[in-house]
Amino acid sequence: MSQIQHRLAKRGDLRLTLDAALFEHALSKSVIGLDQTGWKSLDGKKDKPWQMWCITAPGVVCHRIRADKGAETFKVLVGKYVGTIVCDALKTHEAGAREGPGIVLAGCWAHTYRKFVGVETAKLHDVDPARYLRTAALAAERGEALLPWQLTQS
Repeated sequence: MSQIQHRLAKRGDLRLTLDAALFEHALSKSVIGLDQTGWKSLDGKKDKPWQMWCITAPGVVCHRIRADKGAETFKVLVGKYVGTIVCDALKTHEAGAREGPGIVLAGCWAHTYRKFVGVETAKLHDVDPARYLRTAALAAERGEALLPWQLTQS
């Protein structure tokens, strides 16, 4: 191994050590935030997107790329955490938290606010708010977003 390769390897090890320390620091807090979003494949294929998981705590943000947003992935990332996780109301989060030693899930106000805005927008577009909420929930289960005026197009 050349001297440059050796130095780069040491830096890589340091980066992994810092990343693990930051993640551990976030999980040491009594309240953390958790969210995930689709991470599209860069090859342009229409494959199922990867999921970018984001764990936040005061002063730190950690990201993890995983193949899914399932309960098993939730458990791998935060299953041993003890405290409150502020997150959206995915059934997979509830399933993963059930097996955690001391996880309390708290609803995310941003997601709640988005639903209120959706209901108000639905009314403006003559869409039944209850229909919007039902259809939006089904879309969310598929990992899709639904805007109220899209219902008027169907």
